[in-house]
Amino acid sequence: MAGTSRAAELLGLADRIGVVKPGYFADLLVVRGDPVSSITATRSVALVIKSGRIVYTEDPSLPPPGF
Repeated sequence: MAGTSRAAELLGLADRIGVVKPGYFADLLVVRGDPVSSITATRSVALVIKSGRIVYTEDPSLPPPGF
């Protein structure tokens, strides 16, 4: 998250983006594994949230896409 918060600061948007907390805009890509240790972890996508809605999930216990 440090990379996104720093980028938001540089763009002058730190009051709206760059962190995951209420009132901020965020799209999330959740992967299985640690992409910092191995970039190949980005190939194993578990969940995608865009504009506050789940658009992809491999977990049947989560709400379906579009929720």
